[in-house]
Amino acid sequence: MNLSVVMPTNTVNEKLYVAIDSTLRALKHCKVDYELILVLNSTAVFRKDDISSIYGSEIIVKTCTAVGLAPSLNMGIKTAKYEFVARMD
Repeated sequence: MNLSVVMPTNTVNEKLYVAIDSTLRALKHCKVDYELILVLNSTAVFRKDDISSIYGSEIIVKTCTAVGLAPSLNMGIKTAKYEFVARMD
């Protein structure tokens, strides 16, 4: 099975990193092919390099210019390459 997980957020803080770690750990435990797509709301203050330096290619980071959950989820779904899409928020 292949699974894309979309994680929208408008805040980059310690809780986000805990959620990312937990999601990645669960995906690895399930032994599925996966991708984790982090969609940051345009109001989120972050540096893409910070996330990439920690997780490398394990995570896809997108920035949504529209404000709100629905546009962020739509962007994540459009980015997803697998047939099955899960939502983590």
